[in-house]
Amino acid sequence: MVDRKMLLGVTVAPSDPDLLIEQVRFAEQAGLDFVLFEDAGAPLSPIEAAAFAAAHTRSIALVAGAAATHAEPFHLANQFASLDWGTHGRAGWFVSTDRTSQRSQAYSTSVPDPDTAQRESEAVVQTARRLWDSWEDEALIADLDTGRFLDAGKIHYVDVENEFFRIRGPALMPRPVQGQVVVLARHKDQIPDVDVVLVETLEQADRTTSRVFAETSDVNDIRTLDGHVDGVLVRADDPRNVFGENVLRELGRPGVPVAAETLRQKLGLPRPASQNRKER
Repeated sequence: MVDRKMLLGVTVAPSDPDLLIEQVRFAEQAGLDFVLFEDAGAPLSPIEAAAFAAAHTRSIALVAGAAATHAEPFHLANQFASLDWGTHGRAGWFVSTDRTSQRSQAYSTSVPDPDTAQRESEAVVQTARRLWDSWEDEALIADLDTGRFLDAGKIHYVDVENEFFRIRGPALMPRPVQGQVVVLARHKDQIPDVDVVLVETLEQADRTTSRVFAETSDVNDIRTLDGHVDGVLVRADDPRNVFGENVLRELGRPGVPVAAETLRQKLGLPRPASQNRKER
């Protein structure tokens, strides 16, 4: 753990878009750092919900859940890059494995065994990262005076062929605002190459070098966890039922939006250089 303010977030999964905005705005006004949108059968997918909330918020980070199992990394990479641009760097990807028969049936395939699902999740995350880096930061010129729009020499092909998918080509849009969208995963999914690991016990936190968030459904655990983890995710049907004025005051929260910054900045993570950048 590092010596910094512990981040505080809450889950949001309402069935009504208007209620979603009410809850996310409340979380932002209360001074929380992030919200996590999960797929709970709502009209909007988590990525759509985060994009919808982006237009109604200014500072809170917006983390969307998207399973890597049977996923198309090219589409996921573009969706999260678009979300990161739309939120000015506030986007996060909560990646998971989904071994349910319902998901496998939706993709007309069989349920993978745990080892296969883990390998696929790792491949999807690593490929998405390569796609985000397929555009160097200076690739987009958009200079009206010279008429130059792109520097083709700074856009790179990503060739990936494995047991799960085959991809060839750069991403559809410039590198995300954060360089790399923040990737989160639960400890039990054991997905490598993530920035934040969500744990259920502090013993799990001792076995990882990533930023560590603890999950809880009890707002009394927060004081116990402070100083031991980098963040806490509170699971709640409605954040307004958990974070009242007294609770926020006791937690030392200002009750006003925190300063706008990228999710990577909130986490104290540097903006990474593109793996494709060459010294010139």
